[in-house]
Amino acid sequence: MVWGMRKCTVFLSPALYSILSPPHLCEIVRTGTRTAPSSRHNAAAQGIQCCHLAGVFSGICGGGEVMELQDTEQQNSVSLEIIPRHEWGARAPTSQTALNMPVTYLVIHHSAGSRCFTPLESGKALRGIQNFHMDTRGWWDIGYSFLISEDGNLYEGRGWDTEGAHTLHYNKDSYGVCFLGSFTDETPRSAALQKVEILIRTGISRGHLRPDYILKGHRDLGDTECPGEALYEHIQTLPHFQP
Repeated sequence: MVWGMRKCTVFLSPALYSILSPPHLCEIVRTGTRTAPSSRHNAAAQGIQCCHLAGVFSGICGGGEVMELQDTEQQNSVSLEIIPRHEWGARAPTSQTALNMPVTYLVIHHSAGSRCFTPLESGKALRGIQNFHMDTRGWWDIGYSFLISEDGNLYEGRGWDTEGAHTLHYNKDSYGVCFLGSFTDETPRSAALQKVEILIRTGISRGHLRPDYILKGHRDLGDTECPGEALYEHIQTLPHFQP
């Protein structure tokens, strides 16, 4: 998302962009917020004028904000919000090692703890995981690259640039994404599952993840039940999965 002169550009994947074609306008950006999908009639009622020219939607909102929705192969991602470490109360790492990007693997984990449905629950779980990794296991920081809660929030762990500690022998060439909760009997909610797919597309478009990346469950690379049977069954249906 690029802001300037009260103008915002949102880049969408081709699949999502097709949803936005007339007669529907799916996203209305007003100072960083989104509305629910609405018909063109409802959008007009909100003071929005829409046009469809050369693959670009432009909307002029009541407050004067200008929005553009653009489909491009070079920016094949929806704007992704990652909640930074300071917002969940992370401790500073004791050391760091840079990743050599783009990496090859994206490894799915679960925390095997309580499922988190609110930011308050997630923050408590994240701090607990970090304390366990640092104080009990003796690691430099929380081990995962990113963590996802049931409400679809995506939290920064070690992030894009730093080597994780989540999958033995693969940390130097992978990102570890952990779903907060135990997912042996049921999968995470759809908001959480959709977020990891957006994360993957964003990683590719920004050069962090190889376009021919390989998706794995933690159990594929180690002696563990992680990420739980139900979640593991789901990720086998996703593109680029290899057992």
